[in-house]
Amino acid sequence: MKRLYPLIIGFALIMAMPNLANAQGSLDLTISPPVSYLHVKPGSKQAHTITIQNNGDHTITVTPTVHNFSVQPDTGLPQLADDHTFPHFTSLDQQLVPMLLEPDQKAQLTLAIAPPQNALEKEYPLSIVFVAEEDDATTPSRLKGSVASNLILLISSKNEFTQRLTVAEINAPLLLDSFQSLSIHPLLKNEGLATSTASGSAVIKNWMGTEVARFELFPDNILGFSQRPARARDLEKPNSLQPIPFDYKPTFLLGPYTVEVTLNNQEELTTNKKTVVALPFLALIALFAGGTISFWHWKQEKTKNPFE
Repeated sequence: MKRLYPLIIGFALIMAMPNLANAQGSLDLTISPPVSYLHVKPGSKQAHTITIQNNGDHTITVTPTVHNFSVQPDTGLPQLADDHTFPHFTSLDQQLVPMLLEPDQKAQLTLAIAPPQNALEKEYPLSIVFVAEEDDATTPSRLKGSVASNLILLISSKNEFTQRLTVAEINAPLLLDSFQSLSIHPLLKNEGLATSTASGSAVIKNWMGTEVARFELFPDNILGFSQRPARARDLEKPNSLQPIPFDYKPTFLLGPYTVEVTLNNQEELTTNKKTVVALPFLALIALFAGGTISFWHWKQEKTKNPFE
């Protein structure tokens, strides 16, 4: 099994690390683009260029490497492998060489991609990592850091792809105390070849069928043939890129609540439902405990004074 490392991945496709700014001293490196999606047909050739710029005060050596990355299906957290399995790069070893960058200097890395006519149709999530190190042998502890540009490579002869996202499950408690908040965790699954963007809503209805909470799905991207937890968009901050949890926090919950998660798959809507029952368990336990104690005291007094 390949060794895995955590990698911060971001909005839109996967969150990349487009810049390393003042992480240690004045090391400052930016890359462009931070995220790319490239569709290459078998039998064709394409080139993908990444620009690296040294914005810091030191001369640095930048070494690029290519890695597979994946997303944990239960948490949505990304993982970076120690190598890549994409078989259709041309002269990759000649491209992955150290680059010396003076302050304010730019460099480019161009990846040549040439899948043969009989190439396997598949999506390859790749991360191009640039490891930067201060180029000063006289410094006992040289500045180091890394940035990454994510590249989703789709090898397919098709021109269009049908979005095939489904709600694999809705993780929520079957029973809930009335004084707790109702939190749901939908798990989305991509049953298609290509990466798809989540779009839809999550609605909570009470026992009368009245809508009491509504959330819009955050536009997370789900890689082909993979799954990840859904997240909610902050409707109070429509321009925010920060997702929020699916939490419904009223003062008191009572009775059955229906959770409905609906996905917009192009012109088709798919809905999954789950029922959660809220009861005042803590209040009932306290009432039962209080009644038991009162009854016990009454029995004790009755035993002491049997003729009263």
